[in-house]
This record gives sequence, C-alpha cells and structure tokens, in this order.
Amino acid sequence: MPVTQISRNQPCPCGSGKRYKHCCGVESATAAPAAAATSPPVGEQLHAPVIPAMRPDLPTLMQRALGCQKQGRLADAEALYREALTLAPANFDALHMLGVVRLQLDEPEAGARCILRAIRAATVEYPPAYANLALCLCAIARRRGILDELLDSASPSPDAPQIHFSADLPACADDAVLVSVLVCRTEEPVTGAADPQSLAGQTHRQLERVAAPTLNACARAARGHFLAPFVAGDAWDADRIELMTRLLLARGRRWGFSGVRFADAQGRRLRFGDDAVADELLRGLDAIHSARSLTAAFLQFNHAVCAGNLLVERGLWDELGGFREDSPDPAWDFCVRAALCAPPAILYEPKYTRLVGSGVHAADAVQIAAMRAQWRAAIRAAFPDQPQAVQRILAAQHVREWRLLDSGRVRDVEPRRLVALAEEFLAAPHAPA
Repeated sequence: MPVTQISRNQPCPCGSGKRYKHCCGVESATAAPAAAATSPPVGEQLHAPVIPAMRPDLPTLMQRALGCQKQGRLADAEALYREALTLAPANFDALHMLGVVRLQLDEPEAGARCILRAIRAATVEYPPAYANLALCLCAIARRRGILDELLDSASPSPDAPQIHFSADLPACADDAVLVSVLVCRTEEPVTGAADPQSLAGQTHRQLERVAAPTLNACARAARGHFLAPFVAGDAWDADRIELMTRLLLARGRRWGFSGVRFADAQGRRLRFGDDAVADELLRGLDAIHSARSLTAAFLQFNHAVCAGNLLVERGLWDELGGFREDSPDPAWDFCVRAALCAPPAILYEPKYTRLVGSGVHAADAVQIAAMRAQWRAAIRAAFPDQPQAVQRILAAQHVREWRLLDSGRVRDVEPRRLVALAEEFLAAPHAPA
C-alpha cells in the first residue's frame, strides 16, 4: 500500500499548527540517520530487539491537545489531556483545559469538577479558570431548573419569607392566650437598654414569669401556650408580646420574631454608621427582604438575632427538644431547625432592642462552619425523597453570587466564595435531568 510522503513545509498532521519540519518531522529527521547508522546486517534483522516508540513528553501532548481543541476535535483533545494527566496528575493546565473540553462536550458537571481540581492545584489565582467554573455552574443550574427560579423574582417560592405589618393585623382575643416569659436565673444583671420594666409594662395581660437555670428548664415548668425567652440586657417594646401573639394567631404560625433595633451600653439607639458591629447586623437583617428561601437565609444569618426576639408555640418547642445547649449558638440553631418544621411569622416593625457590646459570646468561623454542616445534613434528612427541594434551598443561600455569575460579572465574586459555592452545589443531591 503506498505511503503518502509529507512535505517538510506542510502543516504537521498532529494538529499542533506548526510546520512538519519544526514538529514531528524533527524527530523523524534525527531518528533516520541514527537508525541507518545502527542498522544491523540483513541476516540479523529478523532477530533484532524491538525498540518501543518514545512516549511524547508533557509539552508535546499539551500542544497537540490544544491543537485538536482549536480544530473542534474535542474527543481527541480530551484523550490527549487525559494522557498528559497520566504524566502529571496535578498539572493545572491539563486539568483546567480538560474541564473546558468537558463543558464544550455538554458535560458541565464533569467540567466543573475538573476545573475545581485545577484551582486547588494552582499556586496562583488564574481568573480564566474562575470564569470557566462559573460557566459550568450556570449551565448545571440552568439544566436543573434552579437558575431561572432563583433569578426570577416573579417565580413562586413556597419557602419565601412572609413579612407582616402591625397595621394589617386583625383584632383577636389574644388576651385569652397565656404567654410564659422564660428567664434564666444564671444570667448576670446587665445595665443598659433593658430592665424588668420591659416585662411589667407589656400590654398583653396573660403573662407568667418562669425562672430556672436554663431556658429548657424554664420551658418544662411553663404553662403557657406560647413561650417567650427573655435575655437580660435587651428590651421589649410595651406592645411586643401582644402584637406577636396576635400575629401568630391570625396567620396560624407556630413561631415568629419581630424587627430589631440596636443600642449601645448606655441605652442610646445606634443608627447605621454609628457602630461597626451594629452595621454588620443591620446589613444581615436587610438581606431577608431579597431572600428566595427563608431556610437558606437562616443558613447565612440569624435573622431573629437572639433568643429574646422569639415567640414559640409550646408544642413546637417540645417537638424540637428546645434549645440544643451544646450548640455554639443555640438560638440560631433553633431557628434553622424550626424553619424546617414550620415557616415563621415575621413582624416588620422593630419591637425588640438588642444591646450591642454586652460581651455575649459569639460563635467563631470554625464553629459556624460546623453548625452549617449539621444544618445541611438536617435539610437533606428533612427532604429524603425531594432532592430538588434540597438543591433549591442550598442554592438560594447565594442568590447574589448567582446573579453576578449569570450576568458574567465573575470578577465581582470573591474566589473563595465561588469555590465554596461550587463545592456545596456539586455535593448537593439532585434529581436526574
């Protein structure tokens, strides 16, 4: 069978884009004289050892793979990138470009996993890798029906926060409902915004005060239909319990909380810009108005702020086992678990005053990460046969980031947050497309 002779000035058939004489032809030209010089006599050629062909080195493989990719020969490019990874399993370029090829082959999930591996292997940040990761994530979310639902404000969301105004509450016989105020005996007296008068001045008359070493012990001794934990140092407006009781009864909700204002140690109200800690809390509270999922919103921030801002039906408290006292933040933990059982009623007006800088211990970043891992497991357990619901809740934590990714503004997303979003999104269960 005739063999076609390749001119040394023709493009190399390997797809590198170079002339043959500067690519594979270099090997042929150097190998031919060497082979002729060492060729054994004709009678000995039958018994000459077979010399295996030299395996291409990493740069050659990468060059050929890129050439195939540019020509649209994606299957060949994928095979060459994989071969390159057998030589260097953690090579950033091979992992990154293999991920891009998988995306081009309409396999965005596989592409995202390859690019994540590349990012982890990289020693410096390479912006195109994050941009390609964003393309993969948007393709996955769109395929699963998550992206349009998250970004379309008109799309119905069963878990969206329901915020109410006191002026819209119908009159009801709330005075017939006993509310138990839970007071921990162990709390040290705190001077500032609150004092016992915030209890004595309540317009809701059916109140009982229950004191015990812990809130759970208080709840066990309480007789009320609703439980209202009290935090020393903070204060309730005079009509807070009345309005919250009317709200829960009118909307048929089992727990709820009101808006919050902040005060310093002397009881002076803090406005935005007065205090860095209060500013951060105010920004967190504002996020609830754009939240697509209340459960997801609570995974990011405790919108009730603290235990003293809760009003909880006794039956729900018992179902959840009260506060988990070994949790780094028992009130926040309770809110996430309660949101999985029943949606809360939220009163827009700030009827609770939180004292800032009271020395109350806050969970650190490591503890918060551990709590979130527990909550994600609880969410999966709550929806064992509804992977789409789990996916929706977890994705809704990052609505702002999804908006930026979908609009191509990847540079506005912190790389660390993008990687965390990708890892969580890919790990979440989902229904087959």
